[in-house]
Amino acid sequence: MKVALKALIAVCLGAVCLFAADDSAEEAIYRAKVAHNQGNMLEAIKQWSQAIRINPYYAGAYANRGAAYANAGDYNRAIMDFTQALELEPNFAAAYYNRGAARSALGETNKAIEDYTQALKIEPNFAFAYNGRGYAYTKLGDYEKALADINNALQLSPNSAHIYHSRGAAYAGLKEHNKAIASFDKAIDIFNKAATTDNENLALAYCDRGKSYKSLGDLDKANADIKKAKEIDKCD
Repeated sequence: MKVALKALIAVCLGAVCLFAADDSAEEAIYRAKVAHNQGNMLEAIKQWSQAIRINPYYAGAYANRGAAYANAGDYNRAIMDFTQALELEPNFAAAYYNRGAARSALGETNKAIEDYTQALKIEPNFAFAYNGRGYAYTKLGDYEKALADINNALQLSPNSAHIYHSRGAAYAGLKEHNKAIASFDKAIDIFNKAATTDNENLALAYCDRGKSYKSLGDLDKANADIKKAKEIDKCD
């Protein structure tokens, strides 16, 4: 599962963090937001770059350009922009969160945990930072810490499909597959009811649920879920 780069880089999309506009760069910022919302990351990067040329001290422009780079798959440039945003605004929790998500995508799991932890020091009720750190702990095999963080995230954001998916992954790591399936069920239900379709993460939820069914020996349900995942996107 990808942690909120496509669902969280805004409150960070999954989070796109769209921050208060600087008047001198208002037109470029407006065009950047439109492009980002339309999924045109190259245009969003171009417009955020224009905003930065107009005002090179605007931390939000660097953070949002970083989000665009991340959603375009260029995590190294994303990290550079999030770092620049933090140099300009050291208490920028969303920038720490997004840098953590980008580092997680690159496999820099311990550095990601450091960034999520810093985000939580600044904003203790940052649900997605708990979720990101929890998923990072899952990747390290520290499932108890993972569940503690993910359950904190669910208390703060009880209707997030991404967080339920993370909890399912942690339970699967503990080989508590019935609990994992219950969490994947909830994630799939929320994804299916959402106003906008997130095919990549929906497919991952079906895929992971299928793997848990397979571990329990229920091959009919496992094969059905894996087939569904491949119809939507893929199942590795």
